[in-house]
Amino acid sequence: MSDGTPKPTAFLNGFDPLSEGGLDVADRSVFEEATRRVVQNILKSYTGFFDLFSELLQNALDAIEKKIASNPSNYRPQLWISIDVANRVVSVTDNGSGMNFSEVRFCFRPNVSFKSRREGRGHKGVGATFLAYGFGLIRLSTKIPASSVTVRLAGGRQWADDYIGAYPRPKLEVEDFAVRELAPETSGTSVEISIPQGIRPDLGWWGATNAEQWYELLRMRTPLGGIYLAGKLPPKVKVHISVNDFSNTKTTQDFDFIEYPLPHEFTQVLPKTKSYDEVKHAMALIEGDQTKIPQEFKRLDAIYGIWTVDQIVTDDSPFAGQKWDSQQEELLRRHSVSVYGCFVSSAKQWGIYQRDILRIRPTPLIMKGGLLIASDFMIQGDLMVIPLTSSIGYQANTHVIVHLVDGNPDMGRKAFQPEIKSLAEDLARQVVNIFKRYLYLMRADTGAANVVNVTDTYHWLEEKKKHRADNPLEFSFGGRTLAYASTPASEQDLVALFHELVGMGVIRGIRFLSTSEQDRYDGCYIAQYTDQSIAFNKLDCPLGVDSRIIHNRESKPFVLEYKFDLDGLIADFARETKYQNEINAVVCWKIGSNYDEQFIVRSYMLGEEGTQRQFFGATHSIWHEKMKLADVVCVSDLIRSFSEPEVIIAEHQTRFKE
Repeated sequence: MSDGTPKPTAFLNGFDPLSEGGLDVADRSVFEEATRRVVQNILKSYTGFFDLFSELLQNALDAIEKKIASNPSNYRPQLWISIDVANRVVSVTDNGSGMNFSEVRFCFRPNVSFKSRREGRGHKGVGATFLAYGFGLIRLSTKIPASSVTVRLAGGRQWADDYIGAYPRPKLEVEDFAVRELAPETSGTSVEISIPQGIRPDLGWWGATNAEQWYELLRMRTPLGGIYLAGKLPPKVKVHISVNDFSNTKTTQDFDFIEYPLPHEFTQVLPKTKSYDEVKHAMALIEGDQTKIPQEFKRLDAIYGIWTVDQIVTDDSPFAGQKWDSQQEELLRRHSVSVYGCFVSSAKQWGIYQRDILRIRPTPLIMKGGLLIASDFMIQGDLMVIPLTSSIGYQANTHVIVHLVDGNPDMGRKAFQPEIKSLAEDLARQVVNIFKRYLYLMRADTGAANVVNVTDTYHWLEEKKKHRADNPLEFSFGGRTLAYASTPASEQDLVALFHELVGMGVIRGIRFLSTSEQDRYDGCYIAQYTDQSIAFNKLDCPLGVDSRIIHNRESKPFVLEYKFDLDGLIADFARETKYQNEINAVVCWKIGSNYDEQFIVRSYMLGEEGTQRQFFGATHSIWHEKMKLADVVCVSDLIRSFSEPEVIIAEHQTRFKE
């Protein structure tokens, strides 16, 4: 670009960012498939609605801070964000440091990063790969002094998802540089992403239709809302946001770069708020006599606090109730951990803020009680539940942020090492305990008994109503109608449904001895197959059992396992949390496909296979190395076999015939 090399067009046009170099044809094919798997794994690690925005914004802000560090004269940092909801296009432009020729060539390659490990918001080298190959088209325009270039990469997602070789791997195409915002700037970068139909995120999902709403959303879930708890100041950046909604109405608004919206700043719904230090000092002055509490400290809406690592580990710290072991203290100091906490008097305020102030989709709640882990000045992933062992209702009232310097989460920016997650959970529990000491100062409707979030409950009820409408379940047997009105959505639903089928007589000859979520296995049963009428007969008793197991006595106890999807049991075998030689019968709603690497599933619904059935009503059996492990009741197939037996048989002939 400006480093003495020929024009970028000669090196960029037609360049494959994933090029295998000088490999021969055969080796190149193997290498390409390996590269595709790497890209696919990266794409799978990004599952959140805001991942696209987070990657674009963290790169833009890092470029701005890099330019600030070079101390240019008269530099005014700016960031332009464009969200075209109607046409599914997002772009982020910064007037930061820009990119040189090599960076443009290789930035989309997996695991390539040009950032310093401790000086950027992201440095794993996977974010640009996600942007390039996770969507329909990426257009990258960048400018450095005396030179500029634009490249586009089209069809990245089609190639990444292609398993039959229908789409060639895309190559860079050079276009004319035409970024209006960067015309007066000496350097900067603009990245535009087109989102194909059916690929997340759906820009209209949150119901945000104007620039102000999107600004608040991005502050809460992306690096636009930076976490600066321990002294470092956020960069002074002017943010320009433009939004085009479904009616093609465009709103544009300018904002100053602001930190993450800390809940105690929500004065519209939390008007009476005090800091922990203020409360501690005021209560110390009255020496425990609550009749002397100043009026300004009564009926508080929220209490908040911010603590640095030095305040956390000192002997007189409010965290002193938590005994840090040597490893935890080393982690606290190595990552310069800082903590923010806010306790609100009523969890209802989260829903009120979203509905009445943000005026976006009322559920799910984007700001609520829970634990956020942040690293390198930005949040990582979604809120987690604070793992309280007592007073668990206060989970909904307390918003905790644990920030680490160089926390180093995995791909997708969500999961941390177990020891860091455990440390953050311990800190969050202590924050709740700190605030619980001052419950007597809060409004009367606080506390575990009154933290039911009616907005969440309403959403849950509406969700169940919709699930019933989309997935109705109508089944009658022996003059009785199934009480369950919709298909199961969880293992708990499946357990209840199966027990009802037993009560209706659809499943015969078994009695339950236990059902438990705490033991290694889910249930225990005995079989009482004493009547020859339940022996398998293709015409009269197609769900019957092997006649050889019918005796005038009850069986020994057997192990019964429930799984919504049989794949879950295969995963348990792999983790060795459950053992394949100890399970006698499995009840599931559906049968996945993960069994086929080590196991075989056979159908009892074909021909005379039912003569081998050991559990009345079993639809399948699962085998390992020519040995049958267990009978399987796939409840969805069982119920359908009564109304559409020919369809079930045809499906089983196609899928389960060896």
